[in-house]
Amino acid sequence: MTPSLTLAFVLLLLPQALSLVWLGPVLTAVQSLVEPRARATASAAFLLINNLIGLGVGSALIGAISTAMAARFGDESLRYAILIVLSFYLVAAALYGLASKRLARDWVD
Repeated sequence: MTPSLTLAFVLLLLPQALSLVWLGPVLTAVQSLVEPRARATASAAFLLINNLIGLGVGSALIGAISTAMAARFGDESLRYAILIVLSFYLVAAALYGLASKRLARDWVD
């Protein structure tokens, strides 16, 4: 949202560095919630679903929101569409928080 490229880069460093921090612990949890013989399949299924939603639906959703807001924001509609879709990180964090309450009970050794 800033016109300064330097400031944008500096402000993007931490969020970008943290954007994939969740992946390691989640893959570990996915593998620990199933029997050993099913771990590869569970990880593959998780990554498939994650990529279908994130890459497949995510890009289309950003485009649809941008198109819907084009009349109001013009060329800036894509910027606001991306900001709106970023709110799904908050939804994901809340869902992971709720799931964490059951994690210890469902863990498979």
